[in-house]
Amino acid sequence: MGLTVVEMGHHRIHLDGRTLSAWCAWDTLFLPELLGETVTVTSRSPATDATISLSVTPTGPIDVQPADTVVSFLLPEADFASDVIQRFCHFVHFFASPDDSQRWTREHPGTFVLSVADAYRLGQLTNHALFGAALAPVSR
Repeated sequence: MGLTVVEMGHHRIHLDGRTLSAWCAWDTLFLPELLGETVTVTSRSPATDATISLSVTPTGPIDVQPADTVVSFLLPEADFASDVIQRFCHFVHFFASPDDSQRWTREHPGTFVLSVADAYRLGQLTNHALFGAALAPVSR
């Protein structure tokens, strides 16, 4: 589900003194709700190598630095379940600002950006669609 002990990519989840790698930026946003834990996230922009940091609680992101950080996303136009890392995760990154993401998203057709809060909310909706009653109700 997007988490590994093997170091890969730029997305790190720091939890209970351990550092884990996430397959993509989005994983760092939806996994804390499933884990029921607050995590610290560190990452880097693929466009400028800018450092991104935030905390993600089971109920949402906090302390996002830089404050204008956004998340690239890929419009799912095909089934990518068989190779989700190559066909989806390689397109889902943190960027230090919308301006930071512009050239990268232009060069990667089908990508667009969401605010960190909106990317978290999309993950929350996905978690509840997949795991329903096992999770606390989503506030509307």
